[in-house]
Parts: sequence; C-alpha cells; structure tokens
Amino acid sequence: MTAIFSPIDLIANYFQSYLPEPLYVDKATAIEKVTEDGRSLRFVIKQLRDDEDVVIAAVSREPSAFEFASPRVLMDKRVVLAIIRKRPFYYLEVKNRFGSDRDIILAAVSQIGWLLKDTPEEYRSDFEIALAAVKESAEAFNSVDDSLKHDLRGAFHRKDFTEEDHTGFVVQSVRANSHVIRYLPEKTRRLRAISIYTENPELFKRNKSYERYSFLVGVFQSMQ
Repeated sequence: MTAIFSPIDLIANYFQSYLPEPLYVDKATAIEKVTEDGRSLRFVIKQLRDDEDVVIAAVSREPSAFEFASPRVLMDKRVVLAIIRKRPFYYLEVKNRFGSDRDIILAAVSQIGWLLKDTPEEYRSDFEIALAAVKESAEAFNSVDDSLKHDLRGAFHRKDFTEEDHTGFVVQSVRANSHVIRYLPEKTRRLRAISIYTENPELFKRNKSYERYSFLVGVFQSMQ
C-alpha cells in the first residue's frame, strides 16, 4: 500500500532536512565525531572549538577544519603542526608568527621542498632542513645556502671509502634525490665524487633519469 502523507507531514519532512546537526557538548564525543569527519568541528560547541585536543583531532583528519577553530587555539604550535602535516602550504599563512620555528619549517619543507625559499635565511643553511627539502624537491637546491652547496665532504674517491664518508651536503643530496644533479654547478657535477651514486651502474639504470644523466658515467670513467 502506498503511504499517504498529509500536507503538514510533507512540510515537516522538508524543513527537517534543513535543521542543523545537534551540537556535540561532550569532549569525548566531539573527538570521536571529528576523527571520523574533521569538518564536524562546526557542530561542536564553542568551548570545545577552543580545545587543542579536539581541534588537533579535527585538522589531522581534514586540515580545512581549522576555519571552525577558535582564533586562540590556532596560535598553538601543536595545532599549527597538525595542519601543516596535512596542508604544508599553510606555512605561508602562518609565516609571520611561526616562520622562524624550526619544527614547523621542517614539517613544511619535508612535504613541499621548494617552500625552503620562503624560510628565513638561517634555515637555508641548516643541514637537516635543507636536505629534507631537496629530498622532496631537487629544485629546492637552488634555495640552499652557498655554504652547503660547497660542502663536498666525502666527495673524493678513496680506496678505503666507507659509508661514514658520505657526510657532505652535496653527496647526501645526490644520494637522497638523484635529480639534484641537474642543479649542481657544472664543475661540481663533474667531480669524481658524485660517482658515489653512479658507481653501481645497475642501480643508476633503474633510475628513470638514467638517460638524462648517462653522460656522467663516461665522465666518471674518464676521471679514474
């Protein structure tokens, strides 16, 4: 039998679909809901949208949920880190306040390497930060401080060469991301040192860039 609805029932059902979701007033429930859907943060009571734990749970699920958080909680470093780990470009939005925070910078450039160019100068000479940036994006090598670009420790072949000798920034960069080769100065590119990466031809050939850099093999062989 077909159900028969009165006009009042139809109107009630229509408006029911537009009623707001119930507000979550309990912290545990709020965390559970925003963990499932970060943007559910908008249905959390005002006090809990000012709670670091609730907001971190929300932005860790959906970084755009930060728009529902209180201004105060968005000044918390833990919250900012949680957002940047999901949305690294957020670093540009908080650069004025957190632009010199090492942890936040590292989190950002580890995901979007070329953001290194937007960091304070002193961090472009930070070995760990610069290496994390070029590992993600070889192009970031252009923003690395010159002091690191000329760090060739471990770059010269020796018969007793060991893993511990791979200490220089240039060598570490090439090992982390072979595409860095294209951004090295011509003189540096031709150093026997970079053969650290190419001394194993089979490993080099498995790299998609082999054809582009195949000329290096001949250069290294001629330098032996």
